[in-house]
Amino acid sequence: MWAWRPIHSSPGGLWGARVAKKKSHLEESFAQQLDALGIAYEREQRLIPKRRFRFDFVIAAEMLVIEIEGGTWMARSRHTSGKGFQSDCVKYNAVVELGYVVLRYTSDMVTSGDAAAQVARYLAAVRD
Repeated sequence: MWAWRPIHSSPGGLWGARVAKKKSHLEESFAQQLDALGIAYEREQRLIPKRRFRFDFVIAAEMLVIEIEGGTWMARSRHTSGKGFQSDCVKYNAVVELGYVVLRYTSDMVTSGDAAAQVARYLAAVRD
């Protein structure tokens, strides 16, 4: 007889293997842009107790969450489906209740550099 057992410990206590989320090329590009601007951040952070929501980028000292919304121009994307959009709304509203500001960016905003530039402007404004 055999039984499921944890392959490794995980925060959610799930049984079986957990596969780490593959970072998107957009997230990697955005991270490089933030690095070039000297902006420190954390990635894939859980901020909401008892929820499994992860946030793409977090700048905790300024209570800032940054989400990269991939697939905005795809016919079928998790972010543009009804269920996915609703889940994102729940996630973003929950973190706002904790006092965070949420900035959301599309692929075009990341590739043009506009997203990182706005983050830099926002941080300069709140740090003054």
